[in-house]
Amino acid sequence: MKKLIKIAIHILFWCCYILLLSIRDLLFNNEIFHNFITFTVITAPLIPFVYFNLYFLIPKFLFQNKKPQYFISFGMLLAISVIIRNYATYTVYAVILKIDTIEPFFSGKVGWWTASSETFVLFFISSTIYLVQKWYLKDKYVKELENKNMRSELDLLKSQLQPHFLFNNLNTIYFLMDDEPQKAKELVIQLSDALSHQLYKANQDQVNLEEELDYLRNYIKMEQIRHQDFLTLHYDFPTENINYNIAPMLLITFVENAFKHGINSKGYTISIDISIENGVLGLVVQNTKSDHPKSDKGGLGLINARKRLELLYPNQHNLEISDQEEEFIVKLDIKLKNE
Repeated sequence: MKKLIKIAIHILFWCCYILLLSIRDLLFNNEIFHNFITFTVITAPLIPFVYFNLYFLIPKFLFQNKKPQYFISFGMLLAISVIIRNYATYTVYAVILKIDTIEPFFSGKVGWWTASSETFVLFFISSTIYLVQKWYLKDKYVKELENKNMRSELDLLKSQLQPHFLFNNLNTIYFLMDDEPQKAKELVIQLSDALSHQLYKANQDQVNLEEELDYLRNYIKMEQIRHQDFLTLHYDFPTENINYNIAPMLLITFVENAFKHGINSKGYTISIDISIENGVLGLVVQNTKSDHPKSDKGGLGLINARKRLELLYPNQHNLEISDQEEEFIVKLDIKLKNE
């Protein structure tokens, strides 16, 4: 349906353009239908050249900031179009309609000037409409992207201070205070650092990668204390070549998902590996599956994380999620920017 509407709009444009020329020529010939047919025949050979400019030269050169190549190509295209327009007009009037007085007109300067001006106006109008349309679509896309980012930020804010996160860790601290007070103190410090990161860093567009990794370490240590009786944990984070920035709270979803959906009363294993190579961050999270699967299977958190990646790192990330029989694996690569 959209394609048919687009074709109809293009046909309407050409009809309006030819109609304007036909109305102008009422000064010379008061039969508007005759004028319309005549200008349709004259204009038809130029239509492929107009679309060649719109859908090849402009996207390939002008939109790619290759302005010299575009203007040279456009100049050549315009010159060829003027010659064809002048020849087509001469053929219609002098050969087909047998108007003998028209030949001196088109062989002189006035004829070439008329063909040049009309052809240039045609290219100018069509290019202007095309560029305005592209500008409108781009502006619309940018506004939609801004709205999506705003919704994503709101979702992020809602997910930051999750009650179960606070409750679980406060509960763990409470039970550790009598038997293992030193661990309880460490957990309080780690919880404080995690909450500080969530409150003061999460609203920024980019944060230092080292700070984000420290936040992940704190989170992992807290979860390790809570699940120490059943958990076999391995994690490896880089300590060198980490002078990069990253969107805040982006990696935590995949780490949190492993702890949330990997709990097994018979014991479970979680492996978290992060690496940096040539400016690309690689994250691999593996966890054995829970013996009491959650109803959402971690789907909502991962869906939101995927949306954030698409918004923040378009064409600069690769996310692979493997839901196997006994384990869940997430592999993520992100192209990072230097500080």
